[in-house]
Amino acid sequence: MAQELPSRTDPNPASDDEAQAPPGRLNNGNPPGDLTKADRLTAMLAERVMGWSVGPDRFLMKDRRLIPRWRFQPTKCLEDAFRLLEEAAPQEYTMGSAEGGFSVSVRIADTIGEAVDISKPRAITHVVARALGVEVDPSQ
Repeated sequence: MAQELPSRTDPNPASDDEAQAPPGRLNNGNPPGDLTKADRLTAMLAERVMGWSVGPDRFLMKDRRLIPRWRFQPTKCLEDAFRLLEEAAPQEYTMGSAEGGFSVSVRIADTIGEAVDISKPRAITHVVARALGVEVDPSQ
């Protein structure tokens, strides 16, 4: 008698935090098939700001080198956040401490983005996204 195996991916993710990716792919260390909002934001910024192509589990950089997704995490790694900020080429930016954490303001192409967060990398990443017109959920 044939036994039906459980599906590796659920066609209806449990929340908006998850999106389905091909089975067997790793996404920033998350279980296969799961992409968080932060992962999707990172992928979008990698394309729009860094000029990279995005694959299910890696980025293809401008010089045609591949890096795994876990090697570029601007919402978690301060070095990656500054790399993103530098590539965005803002006309001006300010950073400092504020009530509630770390405050960042940036102007890119005459659009201003602002963010306050307890995490410096997340504040920098969110401010770049907002200056590009991307709505960012502060909980990401």
